[in-house]
Amino acid sequence: MNHRLFAKHLRDAGAILPTDKPSLKTLLEVTAGMNCGPEFVYAAQAGWTKNGKAYVRPDKVIGNTSSNIVGFRRSKPHDLRGMLKRNGSVESWKSSIAKPAQASSILMFTICTAFAPTLLKITGKNTFGFCLFGESRSGKTLATVVAGSVIGNGSVANLLDWNATDARLQEQLPEINDCLAPVDDLMSMKGSDRDKYARVKSLTYILALGAGTGRHSSYLPGAKDNWRTIVLSSNEVSIRDLAARSRSERNPGETVRFIDLPATFDGATDIFDRSDVEQKLSWEQWFKACEKNQGHVIESFLKMLIPRKPKVRGLIKNHIKIFVDSVQDESDGNLGRDIAGKFGLVYAAGELAIQFRLVPWKSVALHEAIKKCYFASRDLLPDEGVTFRAGKQALLSYLQNLPNKSEIDSDDNSSLDGFREVRPRNFRCLVKRERFNSIFVSDAQYRFLTNWLMASKRVTLAATSSGPTKIKEQHFWPDGERYRSVEIFWPRRSPR
Repeated sequence: MNHRLFAKHLRDAGAILPTDKPSLKTLLEVTAGMNCGPEFVYAAQAGWTKNGKAYVRPDKVIGNTSSNIVGFRRSKPHDLRGMLKRNGSVESWKSSIAKPAQASSILMFTICTAFAPTLLKITGKNTFGFCLFGESRSGKTLATVVAGSVIGNGSVANLLDWNATDARLQEQLPEINDCLAPVDDLMSMKGSDRDKYARVKSLTYILALGAGTGRHSSYLPGAKDNWRTIVLSSNEVSIRDLAARSRSERNPGETVRFIDLPATFDGATDIFDRSDVEQKLSWEQWFKACEKNQGHVIESFLKMLIPRKPKVRGLIKNHIKIFVDSVQDESDGNLGRDIAGKFGLVYAAGELAIQFRLVPWKSVALHEAIKKCYFASRDLLPDEGVTFRAGKQALLSYLQNLPNKSEIDSDDNSSLDGFREVRPRNFRCLVKRERFNSIFVSDAQYRFLTNWLMASKRVTLAATSSGPTKIKEQHFWPDGERYRSVEIFWPRRSPR
């Protein structure tokens, strides 16, 4: 019997399997001889597969996988927010976006930030984020969209939205696992500054957790809701200032999970700070370029990264170390050291993009751009090193502006706060105790600086036979009187 007629016979008879042995034998033989097509499956989430040999995009897989993965199902397929697109080509992206981006340290930084999430699993790092802040029309949103063009979020309409509920955000995050999470301006949030800061703080810890809320076992068995990502967003004020406006203070753990980064440098009004590099595009042209050229370059990056993974892991760690060593200060506390490693990861991603010839940049220019961004962020941290450096600079500035001994009235120094005297190797400065104390903005800053002055022997100490070392506080002044004051010696190699 022809197998088609046989199948029709079964349908007509309403049978599942024939009861007589000859017909059953025929059915089994026909079934065994059929050519079945391959079975295609959706991955539970985006990003690296478990063995790290393949990377799942929405509609394709880059690399080798034993199963026929065709991408993953978006939770809301027609939602523009978070939708990834492909337009243009790698070469057109390089010429229209990466090349003119060299005029801006921030644009170079955000482009590297878009490559960096693919390295999180390789380096064992967890989710964190950056918040660009600056005045309106300074280019913050453009910087986010330029980063989005790397992965396929090259328009404002496709950026994720802070107005999404926590549940919706946790639903979207697995869809951008191991990928950049570019989010629209924080100002789009509803409510007062206090409400916005409370939401930002809550979301910071949700993002850093890397896993969604636990659910009942009946909820989509086998589904995953884990993520690793780097968040990139913006606001008109820093999150630190947003917290201050709501009479709160960011805690240390929060500051290194969602890092404030100024969008402009050196008094500039926009993100284009590298005046030695010509930048010809208008704002409108920039946004059009991102819309027309997006989504391809990250796939090229992954195609070159995957076969090199066994060797590239050591290379990435070396790039991170080089960057951290170049910016680390001995006075840095744990927070400064923490974010140095995160900026180092962004730097490493940029170095790989240069090596893969995906950006037309020089390593020296990349290093300077990322370093500039790091220092700007580090100086906003509630870090011991930041407090110390600010106090040291305040003290030095004050000492530099003291009158010279030859310029003061030697008959009456009662109303004088201090003076300095030039010596062959240093400046000898005398500052009245109350004025010295007022230089520092906090007790912590005063404590750090006085300990450093004593340890480095830049201040005259009181002779004691027992007990803790103290600063000597009684000194003769040019008028012959003894005033309660501090005697400081500052090397002449310091500016002026």
